[in-house]
Formats: sequence, C-alpha cells, structure tokens
Amino acid sequence: MNIFKNLKIVTPGEVKQNKFTIDKDSGFLNARVFCVNITDSQYNLYYVLGMLNSKVVQFYLHKTAPLKQGGYYSYATKFLNNVPIPLLNDDSQKQVIERVQEIISLKENIKNKKDEFLDLLKSNSNLKINKKLSKFFELEFEALIKEFMKQKYKPSLEKQMEWRQIFSNLKKYIQLDNEKIIQIENEIEDLSYKYYDISSDEKLTLIEN
Repeated sequence: MNIFKNLKIVTPGEVKQNKFTIDKDSGFLNARVFCVNITDSQYNLYYVLGMLNSKVVQFYLHKTAPLKQGGYYSYATKFLNNVPIPLLNDDSQKQVIERVQEIISLKENIKNKKDEFLDLLKSNSNLKINKKLSKFFELEFEALIKEFMKQKYKPSLEKQMEWRQIFSNLKKYIQLDNEKIIQIENEIEDLSYKYYDISSDEKLTLIEN
C-alpha cells in the first residue's frame, strides 16, 4: 500500500477517452481508480504520463480493453501494465516532460482562477455553487446573472459592474490558458507519433478514431 502515498499516475476505471493524471494524495477514497506502476528508473513519471494520454496509447487501449455500455472502456491493471512505452534517452524524454509539467501548471492556474471567483461569489451572497455556476467561464455575464436570480439573488447594479469586470478578466485568462493547453497537447501528440514511429497513414487512422 506504500505506492498510494507516493506521487503516481492514476486513471478512472471507466473512461471514453484517456484521462491519466498525476495524483499526490494519500488514498483513492471509494472511486474505481487504477494506479500505473513505474518500476524502471529509466522512465520519468511525467514522460510516461504524456505518452499515456497520447492518441497512440488511447488507440491501443481501446483495442485491448473491453467496451462497456455507453461507450465507456473498462481499464484494469492487466491492460495498463501491458501498454508499450518507448524507452528514450533523457533529452528525448525531456521534450515531453517539460510540456507535461507546463500543462499541469496551466491547469492549476485555471483552477486557482476559478476558485478565486467562486470564493468571491460565496463571500458576498448565499449562493449555492451548482454545476452551471462552477462552469461560469462557459457562460456570458447575463446568463450568469440569470443563474443568480434562479436562486433568488439579484446583486445591486454596483455589484454587477464590479463582478462583470472581474468575470470578464478571469474568463479571458482561462480561455487563453485553455488555448495554450491545447497547443501543448498537440505538440506532445506530434512527439508521440515520432517516438512510436507512426506513419502518415497510421496517423490518419489515429486521428479518425
């Protein structure tokens, strides 16, 4: 059980698309989550994470793991432990490592920006943060105000002006960070095609799937 207390790669057991991530917590609670063991010190954790989230590995797992109802694939240790990860030199792994770490940093930045705005809402009202409010950055400000009114809360015009500015700035920053994440993910995809020696025809198959 010591592995649960270390930095590790985890994935939900039922997924439509690969969602491997770094877990820093000491346990998995009650969720059906699988841990990816890295026993060879020649493999960097962040490099492996980048490869696991590539379309190449997703294609491999979708061909080996059973398909369940609703389009979900059931991952398990016996499938994950057989995923082929190219063993590269440190310089080649570093190209993936740096990009993966940048994505993690950007996602943490997005989370902090979201929490900042939601904390502002909670500290100035009795609003319950439901699913729509938690994804405020996907809404226009007018739609956000409508969500407030559904909970019988209507901020003053002064407060609306203040929040509109904060909302607009945060939404813009989150959008820019998300665009940067997509750009970096595409760069990692290109590296994975190179490292797995994927041909142009094979690349088209992966993109279509």
